[in-house]
Amino acid sequence: MADKDSPFTKENLELLLNLGKRLVANEIDKIAFEIKEMLDPNVRFANMLKAKYDALVAAGFSEKQAFDLALKAVEETLKQTTKTEEPQ
Repeated sequence: MADKDSPFTKENLELLLNLGKRLVANEIDKIAFEIKEMLDPNVRFANMLKAKYDALVAAGFSEKQAFDLALKAVEETLKQTTKTEEPQ
């Protein structure tokens, strides 16, 4: 049984429920965006390349060396997959 002197009203309940709906909707939007990013091959490729760069830096290479080596790995992979030596 509700207390007539209670400061919590029906309007408060509606506001609370609407706030909850918005919070849930925002979290679902964030999760959907993250899933979409994970499935995007360009994002996956960029993340893989960044991980390679970070690992090289952590191994003691300078940022420039790590960048050049990561780029060279991409170049070598492209050459192998296209079976070419140099772009034409």
